[in-house]
Amino acid sequence: MDTVRISVGGAERRRSPRIDLNVPVAVDWKGTLHEANTASVNEFGALIRVPFTCRSGSVLAVRNLRTGRSARARVVWAWFGNEDRTSRFNLGVEFVDRQADFWGAEYGRLAAVSGTADVPR
Repeated sequence: MDTVRISVGGAERRRSPRIDLNVPVAVDWKGTLHEANTASVNEFGALIRVPFTCRSGSVLAVRNLRTGRSARARVVWAWFGNEDRTSRFNLGVEFVDRQADFWGAEYGRLAAVSGTADVPR
């Protein structure tokens, strides 16, 4: 059975729960569409692993391939996934055009669970 990790409480405060959730997304960067996946999501953004590099402050378009919803997102931080720089680039993004239920019912269901480390899916 797969599990989903939910970050709740602790020293780090967030506007909504951050959930480790692999969601297929399409990212439009400089007119080129790239397939990517999330590593974690919350109501206001995500950690996305992409096959390209860009800088903090960049704005790109993200489309959730499960729900079909799209939103513009600003890169708030960026780094390589490993030291030899052979893996995907990690982008922390915050939605510029926030859409209710961007991540779909699965996020809403998991976010409703509070104080739980592992939630079966």
